Amino acid sequence: MTVQTRPIPTSSNLPLALAPRWIALGLALIVLLTRIPLRARFLYHWDSVNYALAMEKFNILAHHPHPPGYVLYVALGQLALLITADANAAFVWVSVIASAIAAPLIYLLARDMYGARVGLWAGLFLLTSPLFWFYGEVALPYTPDIAIALGIAWACYRTIRGQKNAMWVAAALMGLVGGVRPQTTVILFPLWVYAVYKQGWVRVLLGLVVMGLGALVWLVPLALLHGGPARYFSILASYSANLGSYSPLQSLESFGSNLVRVVAYLLYGLTLGLPVLLYVGLRRISEWQRWISDERVRVLLLWLIPALGFYTLVHLQQPGHLMIVMPPLIILLAQTVASQRARVERMLGGAIIVTGVLFFLMAPARLMSLPESVLITPTWQALHTRDTFLAESIETMRREFDPQTTALLGVSQAYHQPEFYLREYRSFTEQAADAKKRIFVPRRFRKLVLFGDPNEGDWQPAANLQFVPMEHSRLYYLEAQDGEQIYIDRQGVGVVRVP
Repeated sequence: MTVQTRPIPTSSNLPLALAPRWIALGLALIVLLTRIPLRARFLYHWDSVNYALAMEKFNILAHHPHPPGYVLYVALGQLALLITADANAAFVWVSVIASAIAAPLIYLLARDMYGARVGLWAGLFLLTSPLFWFYGEVALPYTPDIAIALGIAWACYRTIRGQKNAMWVAAALMGLVGGVRPQTTVILFPLWVYAVYKQGWVRVLLGLVVMGLGALVWLVPLALLHGGPARYFSILASYSANLGSYSPLQSLESFGSNLVRVVAYLLYGLTLGLPVLLYVGLRRISEWQRWISDERVRVLLLWLIPALGFYTLVHLQQPGHLMIVMPPLIILLAQTVASQRARVERMLGGAIIVTGVLFFLMAPARLMSLPESVLITPTWQALHTRDTFLAESIETMRREFDPQTTALLGVSQAYHQPEFYLREYRSFTEQAADAKKRIFVPRRFRKLVLFGDPNEGDWQPAANLQFVPMEHSRLYYLEAQDGEQIYIDRQGVGVVRVP
């Protein structure tokens, strides 16, 4: 009887010698250690406020939350609320935990596709992506969405590789993910079809039934909460029609602006990895037939192309919308890096990781001093700036202004937060006024505080604003004198003489 011995792994391949479960656990721990200290202390986005208010009273007509409902995401927040007792903390913890699930999942998927080295790079690239890191720190559903999407993709790939029972997991998750972000079901449906179409019509039909049952988990509560299926779907139709005004296909200018957003958001997600992918892609364009014949590439493209197509041609506003395209791009990037010579691999992979970390920790909240939201970068500085502004503004508001005689107007990026944090004040938003209707603030309110930055966007505040200085900013307000009344319209705010 002979005893087989294994060579001791060198320092360069020691991580790859570990069992996959230990590498997956290590990636999850890195995520937790890097996310927990930097969590947002306040509801970051107006949608975050909608989700928080939905935990108190779910009503998509009031945009609590906005259509189509995101009921499973709100349910996750309610579960976390049992522990945190704070709406923002609850949703942020959902994001943190989902991030700690997503990083191991992309490692396992990429490992199954291309091997342990590519899997490790993919996990490291995702957890150091500024876009992924940022949305793991705030109360928004993008990291839970990515975690479920990776579970779907992994199950689909295992189905393709012959593990037939994985198709039921993929089908169930396809149905359930609609309760977190319904767009993901549509985007990943071509991938699911590709994964299961060889299983036979009976299994495909049964898979669709499982998917439908998963969808009913969130569709039935939404319909019951809003007067039945007919009423619910009429609300969705009306909301979808309103979204048409944001379509990038309205004009050549809007399409060009949307392309700028796509490129900027991809840069936020991949940093140095984006030019690397573009360079390699251009060099290999002549080999596209051989490249596309690789089934692993087809799987990634069936995820990537529908997602990019949707957000390029249909609707793209905030950077988080493009989170769904990050995993396939990151796996392609990891494969590109791992295919280089050992020294180049280490230098290039390390540079991508370091660039992502430095960008998130050190890049300014805005890359340029322009108001467009595309330039609000997904960085720790953006989080810190928003938290600082909200903390100072809320404290100053309560100290300096009497709610009996002061109203609030939420403006710019912080327009919705007063409705959650300053409920004792009468609150308006700039969206409440349109070009045809002027809103008059009740005369008992002698002051109107502009909560937010009145210089952001194309909205024009009054020229005679006063302000209360804060440590890092100012809180602007308009005051009416005797015989005057404050008004709000699409051009801004002002005062008029009244009898």
